[in-house]
Amino acid sequence: MSGAKRIAAIGLAALLSVSAASASAQMVPRNYQKGPVTLVTQFQVAPGKLNTFMQDYATSQRAGLEIGKKTGAILAYGAAIPITRRAGEPNLYTTITFKDLASYDRSFEAADKANVAVYGSLENAAQAAAKRAEYATVVSSILLQGLALPN
Repeated sequence: MSGAKRIAAIGLAALLSVSAASASAQMVPRNYQKGPVTLVTQFQVAPGKLNTFMQDYATSQRAGLEIGKKTGAILAYGAAIPITRRAGEPNLYTTITFKDLASYDRSFEAADKANVAVYGSLENAAQAAAKRAEYATVVSSILLQGLALPN
């Protein structure tokens, strides 16, 4: 090997060892685990229809959420309104906290079974959703993965 090639090889080896050392120095043990999953849904409820939404939420929607709580899939749920709101922003938020991502991702069969238990049939569930859409529009939703810190 010529002198120039040898110097280049030594330089490359030194560069690789420095890169490996700095990469290993950056390795920090993870101090968290994946926690519960929260679905936040933002609604625009028509003027004067908040009570209508909350009556439906307290009966039909709550019944379905309680089924999830009984199975252990849902840890908590709730509805909230913003204290300060700007024009054009959602005026109602709902949250559902699931035990984990698998609990959120239930099968069609499980969802259908819960809808039949609450509404009596899938057709009635679809009609209730259509009626709800007359006064409440989903603006957006976001699914958040909690990060649990060690005790």
